[in-house]
Amino acid sequence: MSAAETVPRRIDGLTMLRGLAIGLVLLRHSFPGVFGGAGLVGVVVFFALSGHLITGVLLRGLERTDRLDLRRFYLHRALRLLPALVVLLVVFVVVTLVWEPIPRDRTRVVRSVVLALTYVIDLPWFPRPSPGLSHLWTLAVEEQFYLLWPALLALATRAARPRRALVALLVVAGSTLWLASLVTVLSVERVRDVYPWPTSWGVVMVVGAASAVAGARLDRLLPPSARRTVLAAAVALVVLLGLSLPDLRDEPLAYLLVGPVIGVATVVLIQAARARPHVRSAPARLLVGLGTISYAAYLWNYLLVRWVSPFRDPEGLDALLVLVLTLAVATASWQLVEGPVQRWRVRRGI
Repeated sequence: MSAAETVPRRIDGLTMLRGLAIGLVLLRHSFPGVFGGAGLVGVVVFFALSGHLITGVLLRGLERTDRLDLRRFYLHRALRLLPALVVLLVVFVVVTLVWEPIPRDRTRVVRSVVLALTYVIDLPWFPRPSPGLSHLWTLAVEEQFYLLWPALLALATRAARPRRALVALLVVAGSTLWLASLVTVLSVERVRDVYPWPTSWGVVMVVGAASAVAGARLDRLLPPSARRTVLAAAVALVVLLGLSLPDLRDEPLAYLLVGPVIGVATVVLIQAARARPHVRSAPARLLVGLGTISYAAYLWNYLLVRWVSPFRDPEGLDALLVLVLTLAVATASWQLVEGPVQRWRVRRGI
């Protein structure tokens, strides 16, 4: 087996979409006063894309074997997510115990690591972790989706009429999660408190899942003459909102309207991205490269920002330094940790 055959195949268009999402998140972390809403937009794109991809993986496995192989699914998820996360946490513990760049972090080391590894940072009844790891709430939301969604899909696909059951599941799940978001937004004193809660973004992941269930039917909804216009509108919406929105964490509409709208726009981008298995232009290749290291970039960027924050430079040179460090560390993570683990997984047939 050649080296190329040992690497899981990627669709460049979808990797570009990851690159766009992580680019917006990096802008928010580095220049929060300028790109206040970029993080929200980038995170929503990630959630919608994750809902689409995970549902697609599960349904394709069901078509091949007539059952959902949850053991294989969770093993794949663990091998993809845990190695880079464990490396981050080891470095976090060593740096905190030796240097403690974030005050009072030594007293929260064990708690922070446990919360990160158990994926409960987003849940409000658990204690808060170190500020440098608070961004891991998005991983917790996704992991909780991974735990619940496959079981619901399994029930729906065993029904007498699986297609109708899947549609009913999507409608019920989406409606329930949107109503849960409405209730939580109205019940808290500070709206921004619900920002990391799974109820705030679950509907976006269901929107992404719906696009995987719909499949080719989405393409038939639009005549070919209108597809380019709709795609351009979706790109403009995601990019312009990402670059122009202020920080909306205190706004109820961010959870009830803005998030779902961006989720729908992301579905349009996903459908277009799937038709681009290979890209060649320099800007597209740049986004593909950024998307390839997006997971590690997300893991490391905010922690680096918090570590550098005591040395804030009014001219923003520290933010540029953090961006360079983020890309360097994320590239090393892909080359030395994530890529080798994925190649080993494929060689072992896992």
